[in-house]
Amino acid sequence: MNVKELDLLDKSILYVTENEKTFSYARGYTTAGMPVYTPPDGKNTGEVKLDEVIFLPITNEEFKTNTEDYFFGFRFLLSKSGTSSFALIQDAMMSITDLQIQYEVTRIRYYPDGLKSICIDKTYDALFPTQCLHLQFPTVEIPQRLYKVTMDILNLYCVYYVDKKI
Repeated sequence: MNVKELDLLDKSILYVTENEKTFSYARGYTTAGMPVYTPPDGKNTGEVKLDEVIFLPITNEEFKTNTEDYFFGFRFLLSKSGTSSFALIQDAMMSITDLQIQYEVTRIRYYPDGLKSICIDKTYDALFPTQCLHLQFPTVEIPQRLYKVTMDILNLYCVYYVDKKI
């Protein structure tokens, strides 16, 4: 599968309206080349910091021309928590972090609303129960490892669902 041949929706900024509030989502790419969108920092506030990523398996052509149908996409919610401690590893004292990543994937129903906007009108239950990964890394490796694990999760679902009707 060649991502370029799929011609997926690829806007540098996508305005997303949900519950009468509009946020500008920035485009990024997974390591497999799938365009995904993330909200500004102020959107997900509360006790638990959630990272949100939206994947919309829709082509540019469909987005521009089909304004009468609903489309389905995915919302990934990821939460990270960890504790650090020191451990003796190979005769050297090292800081080790126990990291827990919880994530869930829900389907969203949306429709195009102009050239750079969508409206999410319905969020469905999660596709599966919330998943939890328990990882242990040297603290200095956390940013790289966390990036790789997050990309692996996104790639797993985006690549699988990109050419399927949801």
